[in-house]
Amino acid sequence: LALAAWMRQQVPAQMVIAPSAKKEAMAMLLRRLAMLEVAMAGMIMLALPSGKASLADAERIDDNESSHVCQETTKGASVILAILKRPAVWLHALIVVAAYSGNLATSYFSGLATYGYGMDVVQAAEISTLVTCMRAWAGLLAGLAADRFGRSKICCGMFLAYSCAYFWVALMPVDPHQTGILMVQIAASAASVYAIAGVYFTLLDDAKLPLELTGSAVGAISVIGFTPDIFMGQISALFLDNYPGARGYQYFYFTMAFIGLSGFLVTIAFSLVVKKHAETGSTPQQVSGSNLPSASCTDSTSAPTTESSASSVSESTSILSSETTDIPSQRTKKAPYGGAVVHD
Repeated sequence: LALAAWMRQQVPAQMVIAPSAKKEAMAMLLRRLAMLEVAMAGMIMLALPSGKASLADAERIDDNESSHVCQETTKGASVILAILKRPAVWLHALIVVAAYSGNLATSYFSGLATYGYGMDVVQAAEISTLVTCMRAWAGLLAGLAADRFGRSKICCGMFLAYSCAYFWVALMPVDPHQTGILMVQIAASAASVYAIAGVYFTLLDDAKLPLELTGSAVGAISVIGFTPDIFMGQISALFLDNYPGARGYQYFYFTMAFIGLSGFLVTIAFSLVVKKHAETGSTPQQVSGSNLPSASCTDSTSAPTTESSASSVSESTSILSSETTDIPSQRTKKAPYGGAVVHD
């Protein structure tokens, strides 16, 4: 916001700028952003722990642990296939698709402000900056509400709000003199989609996914869920190229409203699937590494280690059995300091 305000002072709204001056302004903006990124990276490096393992920790890794790592690596493909067989995972991925599509649609508000409401480029950039500033508090409030009322309920409510907000943008006539209404529309749309983005991965807890499989599940869901990066540009171009001006943006947001409504329906289906499996006593994602087929790992040290472990166990068992049979029925104790013998 401070950077946008500074640009506003440097470049008045109605000032005619030469192309070379625009190029220099863009280069200056990129330099400022690069300096900001470098400063933030330095702060992160100082704030986070180094993560280096000590020499003593490194020496604790033995042949058994390395063999276990090899086995877990070869099981990775089996884990992914087992996760993808669960209907709740696919429904969760579709929830992310609908939510992320609405997230990307907020970046087109600056074009609507420019071509529909007659705002200049700097004013449209200020609107986009205000939209992104809503990401933090919307996700925070949605997380607090999800902890109190339930994750699926909050996702359903936010999808309805997301759909209604985009229907409002699509159906309301564009009036350049009512920029305040545009600001309210942008605030409602951005708050709803960013609220969903703050809680949609918490639905893994509702699906009762084992903690050790969370990383694999999130990776599989993300591959499908973030595909809007591929096709959202084509969808927007279909409307904006064929219907210039504000009309194309309205058709685009009308489509996004239906995507939000589909996200609402998919979230309901996800809740029903999870509830059904919870009532039958078998969660849909109840998968762990022990339930998967064991993968072979050719390691020359694994066989001797297994044989030595088996021999040590048998020796310990024989010693315990011999000690058990040799226990007398009565034990004698010598009293301390030369006292009498005590039988117990």
